[in-house]
Order: sequence, then C-alpha cells, then structure tokens
Amino acid sequence: MKRGLITVSLFITLFFLKGFLQNTLFQLSSNTLRLPFFGILHEKDSTSQEDIAQILRENQSQACRIEDLENENKNLKNCLELKKSLKKPIAANINSIIEEELRAKFLIDRGSRSGMKKNSAAITPAGFVGIVDDVGVNYAFVLPYFDPSFSISARISSTREIVLLAGRGRGCNLKLLYINIDSDVKIGDTVVTSGKGLLPRGIAVGRVVNIYMHASQMYKVADVEPFVDISKVEDVLIIVQE
Repeated sequence: MKRGLITVSLFITLFFLKGFLQNTLFQLSSNTLRLPFFGILHEKDSTSQEDIAQILRENQSQACRIEDLENENKNLKNCLELKKSLKKPIAANINSIIEEELRAKFLIDRGSRSGMKKNSAAITPAGFVGIVDDVGVNYAFVLPYFDPSFSISARISSTREIVLLAGRGRGCNLKLLYINIDSDVKIGDTVVTSGKGLLPRGIAVGRVVNIYMHASQMYKVADVEPFVDISKVEDVLIIVQE
C-alpha cells in the first residue's frame, strides 16, 4: 500500500514538473526573440526587401531609358530615309518680314526658278521654321510656325502618336491637340513632323513643356516650345519633296 502511494506521488510530481519545464522553455523562447540580435536579423531581412524593391525600380527605369534610345534610333533612321528621298535643299535668305498684329510672313529670295514649290518645309539646322505659302518666279513667302492659321500633322517621338500641331501667335508656344486621354506623353518629349500631311517626315519642331486636359475632358493638350527662335533666323533651307 505504501509503495502504491509513493508511485502516485512520484507521478503527480513528474506531471507538475513537466508543466513547469514546458512553461519555462516557452518563456525563454519568447524572450529570445526579443533580444537585440534577433531584432538585427529581422531588420536585416527588411532591408533586403527594400534593396530588392530598389533594384526593381532601377530595372524599370533602365527599361524606360532603353525604350527612349530605341525611339531615338528610329527617329535617326527616319531622318536618314528622309534625306535620301528629298532633293537637295534650296538655300534662301530672308529679305523682309511682313507683319499683321500676331501674324507674319517671311519674304525669301528664291522662287520657282530655283525649284521652289508651295507647301515645302522651311528649316534651319536647329529645326522647323515654317511652310512655303506662296511662290513667285524669284521670291516666295514662308508662313512661320507661330502664325494662328498654321497647323500641321505632327508626331510625339516617345509615344509615336500622330496629333495636330497649331500656331498661337508670335511669342506663344505651339499647341498639340487631340492627344489621347490615356497617352503617356511627358514633359521633354520631342515633337516632329509626321509625314502624313504636306511635309516630309521627321523634321524636329520642338519640345513638350506643359500637358493638361482639354476643357471638354475628351483629350489632352500640350504646349510645345519650338527649337528655332525665329527672331534670330536670317537664312533658311527649303526642303522640296519629289
């Protein structure tokens, strides 16, 4: 009988001892996770995730740069094709400027005798100047890009969209109209002639400096700063298409 009581007492003691040991180990585990060393490991893991996110952002940025370079290469190729398809440009001097409030026309010293044709593009090494509007035997008039009656088909270099480019008067930037509402056009994008209208393809016109929504909320509008300061132009090249 005494031996049985001893056995029962020992069993109860071991049972409570087991519970005590389990509780102690649990507490030790919890405290260990709160030690500085484990905090450092956790912080290191978070930092690694931030590093990965940064790498992903850099890769995305690099992809955008590669896309921009590809677009530039396409533009250069288009310019080379343009050069091959055109006659030799006609060099002309600006003799005078005929001004009417916000409007103006340039009188140049070359005409049909030199091979001049109406609707030819007038350019400088910096970019687009205007369109030959009227041609005589020994003279021609050039309508500059800022004239309110000026409008051509243009292309945004980065998105490849074809839009309408219009003049707004002397001293004002050009305006791009009918840009798709979901377009990725951005400030700094180059605008060139599209080749879909009267003018050759790929002539540099200007750079996008402002983007906003049209009052109708149907499309975007952009302001374009011309590459050429017409007030400083003395000579032009006339590009006559075949």
